Amino acid sequence: MIDMPRGPMRDYLRALGLYAIYTTTDGRAHAAAAPAGDIASIKWTTQRGARAMAARLNKGTFKTIEAAAAGLRFSIAEHADVLERARDAVRKVNTALAHAKAHGELRAFHRAFVEARTKAVEQGIRPQSYARAYMRLRAALFVHASRGEALPSIAELTHTVVPPPPSARQRANERKQKPRRPATRDRGAAGAILKFT
Repeated sequence: MIDMPRGPMRDYLRALGLYAIYTTTDGRAHAAAAPAGDIASIKWTTQRGARAMAARLNKGTFKTIEAAAAGLRFSIAEHADVLERARDAVRKVNTALAHAKAHGELRAFHRAFVEARTKAVEQGIRPQSYARAYMRLRAALFVHASRGEALPSIAELTHTVVPPPPSARQRANERKQKPRRPATRDRGAAGAILKFT
């Protein structure tokens, strides 16, 4: 039985943009962020790589995942290695978050979130939820953990994870920069008549 990533390990894989390329016991190849089914062989790569390899494997262009990766020039990672790195990163991030909670850093994150949310509501902008902001914080920590770097403090990540809402001037500039949609035609109006000769 192949061990599959669950919970925070899936969040880690999602934060890094890793996708599974796998074959099932029926011989079909699949590409998915959350692999499922009777898996015979599994590797990890990018979403683009996984989809391209799965398509070529199902067409019969290649016989194995390794051959498809070499032929299409995509790098792949072994499933066991990816899971081990994910476990280590999750452990590291959970420890950092527990430490931040114990030292009051998450209170500062929460205050920044509430402030940004209040400003957004005042400006009539739909704010992100706390769950979304916390998920973005964990994802940012996962990216740092995957590089083997020391994790930054929560305060350093707060303004990238919970950015303040744009000012009225910034929103006006964004509206000016958006291309205008062409006016729609009235379907009942006379249009061009095509003549076939």
